[in-house]
Amino acid sequence: IIDRAKDDSKPTREEVLKNQLIGFPEDIKEKLKSYEALGINKMVIAIRKSETIEDPMKLFYDKVM
Repeated sequence: IIDRAKDDSKPTREEVLKNQLIGFPEDIKEKLKSYEALGINKMVIAIRKSETIEDPMKLFYDKVM
């Protein structure tokens, strides 16, 4: 029963993506706008190294900011 309860509480892929800043620059811009509309004006964002993107921080700065 406990193992089944744990499985029931796992978020779906869609739920995870909905609540994270993951996606294309335009998607992230839209999510940030929705946070701004709620009055959130400061965030701490962790950007990890990527095997496919040479400089993810620069990409965020250039395309999102």
